[in-house]
Amino acid sequence: EIGQQHVDEAMEPLRGVPGVHILRTGVRGGLTSLFTRGLNSNHTAVLLEGFEVTRDGGQFFELDTLTTDAVGGIEILRGPQSALYGSDAVGGVVNFRIPRGNGPGRVRPSIEFGSYASNREKVSVQGGDDRFGFNFEASRFEQSNGRIDHSANEIQGATGRFDFDLSDRTRLMVVVRAPEDDLLQFSNASGPRFDPLLDPDANGEKDSLLVGLDFGTWITDWWDAHVQLQHYALNRDSFDDPDLVDPFGLFNTIDEYTKGVAHLYSRFYPCKWDTVTVGVEFEDQELESMSQLFNFDVFPPVATSNLVE
Repeated sequence: EIGQQHVDEAMEPLRGVPGVHILRTGVRGGLTSLFTRGLNSNHTAVLLEGFEVTRDGGQFFELDTLTTDAVGGIEILRGPQSALYGSDAVGGVVNFRIPRGNGPGRVRPSIEFGSYASNREKVSVQGGDDRFGFNFEASRFEQSNGRIDHSANEIQGATGRFDFDLSDRTRLMVVVRAPEDDLLQFSNASGPRFDPLLDPDANGEKDSLLVGLDFGTWITDWWDAHVQLQHYALNRDSFDDPDLVDPFGLFNTIDEYTKGVAHLYSRFYPCKWDTVTVGVEFEDQELESMSQLFNFDVFPPVATSNLVE
């Protein structure tokens, strides 16, 4: 269904879903927020094939970099889901599904051109059998002439899912996602309508890496157990070198965030219409943030305390 819509941004298919509202500031690459049932944007958990990517209120995840690479469908749970997904899921859960690859191996390249001097290149590789499956897609989107001045951006990345059936009851799934976003941004003006002096050196860079591993086995026909390991890292930089518009330079900020999660859970199926889930989770987070003004350090690096759940 996602492929039939021919959309590149993963948030676009959600615009027509009742109770879900998408808000983006400025052009593509700008701040993007997801609201469910009128609650705050940090009250909706976002998952990629079951791996949580918006812990801590979503402040360390960039929704604008989430593309439809390898995504085959979207699951939406509206309403409180905190019992399973934590306090981030007060408003609901959005899970972007990556289908397992099957059939003979195939490669599908594509290239597109559009308005505002935009172009998109994409290549997907899929295939699999009863024991192994792979679904990998890489893409690059560039817009060199946005609808307003100084709004060019480039988003590139890759997403993949790899499945290994170790036996009839045991499987291993690996999910990888690595996007990168380069964006020209305003530093001292809201746009050409308000200030003709746009800072040509103001720009932002964002890159992240998600690696998730899910090892699951069916112990009996009514009981399965899973071990889920996840690593997530985000580097977010904003730069503004001195120039004629701003000879002294503006704030330069650098954020480096890493998170590791170990999740052990079991599901019991006492009957066809009921599922009982129990589990335990360990989470470790680190944040280093640096700000500079006039090339002098204003705030030293700081690190968040570790979190255990």
